[in-house]
Amino acid sequence: MQLLKRLFICIGCTLLLLIVGCSSETETSTKKVKTSNIKTVDRKPKGSELIKEIEDITIPNTIEEWKKIKPGKLSVNFDYNHETSAWPASVDEVKEGFITEMEKVLQESKDEDLVFKSLIYLLGSNINQQLLEEQITYKANFDLPYLPEPEEETVKEQKKGTPSKAIILLDASSSMILKVDGEQKMQIAKTAVRRFAKTIGAKSNVSLYVYGHAGTQEDKDKKISCSTIDEVYPMDKYEEKAFSEAVDHVQAKGWTPLANAIKKVREDNQGSSEAIIVYIVSDGAETCGGDPVQEAQKFAKDSTHKVNIIGFNVDKKSEDQLKAVAEAGNGEYLKADNPDELNQGISNKWVPPGFLDIIGKQWSSPKVGTASWGPLNHVQMKFYSIDSGMFVEQIRFDSAITLLANEKMISEEQKLRLKEKLKNYEKQLKNLNKHLLDQKEKEINEDADRIDQQINDWVKRMEELKRQQL
Repeated sequence: MQLLKRLFICIGCTLLLLIVGCSSETETSTKKVKTSNIKTVDRKPKGSELIKEIEDITIPNTIEEWKKIKPGKLSVNFDYNHETSAWPASVDEVKEGFITEMEKVLQESKDEDLVFKSLIYLLGSNINQQLLEEQITYKANFDLPYLPEPEEETVKEQKKGTPSKAIILLDASSSMILKVDGEQKMQIAKTAVRRFAKTIGAKSNVSLYVYGHAGTQEDKDKKISCSTIDEVYPMDKYEEKAFSEAVDHVQAKGWTPLANAIKKVREDNQGSSEAIIVYIVSDGAETCGGDPVQEAQKFAKDSTHKVNIIGFNVDKKSEDQLKAVAEAGNGEYLKADNPDELNQGISNKWVPPGFLDIIGKQWSSPKVGTASWGPLNHVQMKFYSIDSGMFVEQIRFDSAITLLANEKMISEEQKLRLKEKLKNYEKQLKNLNKHLLDQKEKEINEDADRIDQQINDWVKRMEELKRQQL
């Protein structure tokens, strides 16, 4: 009996353990099922990098805001001709990439302002920044003739007459790329050379040689740079347009073959019995291994030949050599550390005697003749180039909006509203472009008026002095 009682107790405990175990397993299994039924949502962070970049685009109300708009991500590699073509291509050129990028945008937002900015972000013109910068920074750079004062003329009249031939040597070595008073040396020198040639060309035939403009300052280009000396304005009567174009095309690049430049001038003028003066504008010494002092001596063996040198913003070592070259060439050395010293020094030393008798209103002002036409035409042509770029951009945007509608990525109503935005955008850019043109034309006319006033004041003063001497 006692044995049976113990057996029943054991069986009961076993059953209890089994029930508890099954219950625990069932609960665990239930928990697992519940956990597996929870959905994990893959949420993108608000304001993704792409959307933020697009939102940061400013619809321009000013030229500066317009200039800051970067080229479209999909149109950045189109060349200049493509972006100003009379028959612009549509968005089809980048259709696949455009749809892919717009899907990303539209998954996050279908806000129409954002969608329109997406067109600028992806398809915007890649020449706006370049053309706007060129237009904004353009300057007419009218050349004010040298206007000597009477006391300077008295000194000049005691000197020998002007040469039959005036040869200008312009240093276009790489150091001329550096700046003086915030302006590139090359541009300052070009202005001085144009002014001087215009003045001395009234009595002398003029020629312009350049050196240092070939190759680069690297060792691999030393040979070609040191051996290339070009006469870019052949000896002839001074003609303003042709001379200015010759000067404008010169670019500072390489080494300084000063000796070879003087040698080239000597060889080109061998046998000439005419009075020849060489005017060298340089910012440094010989770097090609030549002997410019010896070459100047050879050139000046003829008593009618001279070598004058303008040392522009040079160091002591370079100045010593340039002084020696001028001395060997029976000429004068002029030191100029800034643009004012350069122009005043040239005027004081080398403006031809009798200048008061030869200067006239007919060639003294950009307001007379066609002098101001060139700069005005330049900014007008740039205006049309910007306008052409806007037209290409507009066609690309318009076709992109149509594509989005055809692909059912936006509704027909959204398409119409986006095209209205495009129309307003185009109108705004046209207004900005016209405003910029008006601004540049005003600057050019004001610059011409300023020079015209200076010249007229000088002419009146000289005429009054002449009357007093009668």
